[in-house]
Amino acid sequence: MSSLVSRKHVFMHPVLISLLAWAGCYLAYIMGLSSRLWIPIGQLLPVGTAIASGMLCGWAASFLVPIRRVDKFELTSPSSTLLHRAWLLFGFLNVLLVLEFIYCGYIPLLAMAQGSDVSHFAFGIPSVHGFVFAGYLFFSSCGMIAFMIYRKPHYLIPVVAAVVVGFLVVSRKMFMVSSLQSFILLMLLSRRPLRAVFVTVGLGCLIIVLFGLAGDLRS
Repeated sequence: MSSLVSRKHVFMHPVLISLLAWAGCYLAYIMGLSSRLWIPIGQLLPVGTAIASGMLCGWAASFLVPIRRVDKFELTSPSSTLLHRAWLLFGFLNVLLVLEFIYCGYIPLLAMAQGSDVSHFAFGIPSVHGFVFAGYLFFSSCGMIAFMIYRKPHYLIPVVAAVVVGFLVVSRKMFMVSSLQSFILLMLLSRRPLRAVFVTVGLGCLIIVLFGLAGDLRS
């Protein structure tokens, strides 16, 4: 089990993934695939350069501090107390989401489907909305890791919930980030890497289609 968790790939390095993501965004921007991209590319380059430089400097600085590396470690099943607290916090997130629906008086997906002129940007309780999103993304990662290690289906509940919530609030960022981080964890922790690749590609194509549908509904 320890070898399963300790398996690492260079192409999955966080800094490399971030740089490739920014490079992909710039490439898509330069291609002009949307008519809503009105900011000149020259104004965006300094921002991206600053972010990339910060990540590279942070990565380089990590070599200056001696850190004892642990390649392998033993996993133990979580205690019932820890599981109870985790599920309790996850339930608290769901309560906060319901309170946001009550506070705003509508569910963005249903409101837009009925033709209402509502904005997904205006949805949510100020300061609470970001916490709710971050919480769902956090628990979706924890759920995917727990499922890949212990193979119990109920650990996928937070993963599915994050995607569903993304659709309910018409946030493409929400379900795209949740799906992407779940796919990466699937690739890293899968006992059958080739099978994980095919599953990831198939689900990725599905997510792209859903991403477009959500965009059409939102605009």
